[in-house]
Amino acid sequence: MYGLQASKQLSQNFLLNLHVTDKIVRVCGDISNKTVIEIGPGPGCLTRSILQANPKRLIVVEKDERFMPALQNLQQSVDDGKMHIVQGDILKVDQFKLVDHFLEKDEKVLKNSDELANVVFIGNLPFGIATPLLINWLKDCANGTGAFAFGKKIPMVLMFQKEVGLRMSAKNSTKEFGRLSVSSQSVCDVEHMFVVNAKSFVPAPKVDASVMRLIPKTTPLIDNSLVQFEDLEQFCRIIFNGKRKQLNTNLSSYFSPKQCAYIAAGAVEGGSKNMDSVNAVLSQRSQDLTVEEITSMARRFVRLRESDPAIKDLLKRA
Repeated sequence: MYGLQASKQLSQNFLLNLHVTDKIVRVCGDISNKTVIEIGPGPGCLTRSILQANPKRLIVVEKDERFMPALQNLQQSVDDGKMHIVQGDILKVDQFKLVDHFLEKDEKVLKNSDELANVVFIGNLPFGIATPLLINWLKDCANGTGAFAFGKKIPMVLMFQKEVGLRMSAKNSTKEFGRLSVSSQSVCDVEHMFVVNAKSFVPAPKVDASVMRLIPKTTPLIDNSLVQFEDLEQFCRIIFNGKRKQLNTNLSSYFSPKQCAYIAAGAVEGGSKNMDSVNAVLSQRSQDLTVEEITSMARRFVRLRESDPAIKDLLKRA
């Protein structure tokens, strides 16, 4: 398209199948009153499908300057003010300023509101940046920062490698369940929408892709007053260091038996008073624990870490 070749360095694979791009946009629902932010539009195939759905406005963020002429042609084909082009790396763009600049005052939902925000993220994400970008968004969502300062419930319809999508939505006791599952599901309701065959891309990648929909939870499983998103990430690195190992094995690399029991008691009704249940939790494989159990234990993990400088110092390598 436009005589351009995909850049391997930028993990580019063009999605040129309009049937697929239209289907992705339909996952977003009615966007006629929404500001849609598309990440990595490339030559603009998904962009066309978004414009056909008539959003209130469309902001595209593209790093590769080679695509500017194609995107400018699309911009000129719609009403003034409908489409805006931001050339930059989404991992470096100040997303608070981005949203603040384009949204009118009456479109800005308070970050603690339970309403869906007037913003939608959508994108065929370059595989090389997809997971780091997702983690940044989950962190911002949990903290009410970045774009999520204007409404914590910003829907995200994003494409990932199929394997990554399956990990995001995985249930416990499956081989895909792990850190990314907990990080995603503690903050958002995650839904695997459909698979996109690798042949739909140019050039075709070696793996299929998954379209995922993430809707931030009204009440996240982590409470910023007790557990920050970064705390949960650290705890998950510890317990999923060997996800098929018993929880006790992973915890004991950093904690005494008594401390391990204290953390595990977070997943038990009645806490430390029910030692049989605590021992049962410790004997489980980490991948068999539920997201709710893990986030509950993370609270005790944080209390223990903050109460003991020696543990805090030890955990710097976790």
